[in-house]
Amino acid sequence: MVHIPKIRIGRVLDAAISATESNRRWQLVATALLSTLCALVIFGATSNSRAEHARWGALSRALVATADIAPGSMLTQANTASLQAPQHLVPQTALNALRVGMTTSRQILASSIITALDIVGNGDTTLPNGWRIVAFPADVIIPDLAIGNIVDVVTAGAVIAADAVVMTPATQERGVEIAVPADLAATVAAAINNGDTSLVASG
Repeated sequence: MVHIPKIRIGRVLDAAISATESNRRWQLVATALLSTLCALVIFGATSNSRAEHARWGALSRALVATADIAPGSMLTQANTASLQAPQHLVPQTALNALRVGMTTSRQILASSIITALDIVGNGDTTLPNGWRIVAFPADVIIPDLAIGNIVDVVTAGAVIAADAVVMTPATQERGVEIAVPADLAATVAAAINNGDTSLVASG
């Protein structure tokens, strides 16, 4: 059996320290090693910072809901805020600032980024030329409707305006608003005032 002598670590360290203190060359080597170690630590920290920045990417401004917003509600400074967010998290259709008159076309949950699709006035929700908007009272019972839905206005069992377009859904504060051809607007308004009008969704 081969006998391996025990080596005391303390003695080895003492010898290394003594050699460093007495030998100028060893001092230079130790200084160089410490400098290299510090440089590697700084480089590593800088690389991690750059990698983190690259992972999140550039920032982009987006309009965010600060509370739940019901369909047909007006966007204001009380229920929205313009914030910076990582660009890769911001949809291409995102709005970046609040503008006067913005009205929601559907429910928006708090902390959601607001997009052009959430606002009235996109696609088939634009008021057709020559049409008029007619509003219903808030207490009129109607189907659950969304922006752009096609409905028929019915009174006394007869359709008085077919293929009307929902422009603003009903809320607790106000009734639904629909668009109808100009030549039918007066008839629809009168039927609404008489209180015997209902809406039938066409699907």
